[in-house]
Amino acid sequence: MTDVRKSNEYGGSGKLELNFYVHSHQYVPYITEDIGMIGMVHDNTQFPMIKFAGRALVTGFKHRMTYAKKTIFYLRAPYSTCNDETPPIMQAMFNNYPDVEYVYSEDVCYDLCTEVYTYYMCGCIDPKQWNARSILLSQTETIIVAPLCNISDTCYTQAATVLMNSSILLEEYCSYCSQQCSITDFIVKSSMWKAPAAWLMDDIKNFVENSEILLPTDWSVNWHSHIQSNYLSIELVHESIFVENYTQTPAMGPITALSDVGDIK
Repeated sequence: MTDVRKSNEYGGSGKLELNFYVHSHQYVPYITEDIGMIGMVHDNTQFPMIKFAGRALVTGFKHRMTYAKKTIFYLRAPYSTCNDETPPIMQAMFNNYPDVEYVYSEDVCYDLCTEVYTYYMCGCIDPKQWNARSILLSQTETIIVAPLCNISDTCYTQAATVLMNSSILLEEYCSYCSQQCSITDFIVKSSMWKAPAAWLMDDIKNFVENSEILLPTDWSVNWHSHIQSNYLSIELVHESIFVENYTQTPAMGPITALSDVGDIK
């Protein structure tokens, strides 16, 4: 990844500000009951698990997210079985995201092996896991693009439940999912203001009208209300320039072991 920039470069304020318009009139009816966005603060090499770790962002507000970074480093062999090697099935998924350098994730690994088991049981995978369609068939060691199950099909949810509750199946299908040797986490504090301000309304109106997305049928009459229901902004600020690092160390080495046992004659 070569285009990463620091937020304070070229005299910047050290914070990231983003403005969004969600065009909720184009949402598919009966599929979702929510209007807004989901955001997540993550490391550049960390695949974002937005479905589980994402933060809901409601429209009509400016969201301030202040974060601090923490990293835990675990002991490697022979003290643990941690492993940071990316298995082929995970690399196949990462290949769908050009110009990024994602690293091994234990959570992603279990997601992927669940879809492999689901495919064997159902002939398709969880339709919400569309980014995990490249699966590795263990019998032939080949990677295929699996079809998505119908969202009304209960097979894929039942298969996932069966796998997660069986240690034998987990060993068979997920044996390559080892513990990560390091975990990076971001502690985020959220607050928000009402937005947008009245003086921004005309600029937002011009932006929406000049976009290539079709306008609501009542835009000319209710554009003010539509903006209030679809606009949101984010201000991302780092709480500290310091990173908390926690590193495991061996509790017992050769010298400690001899001193604890005593002099052997």
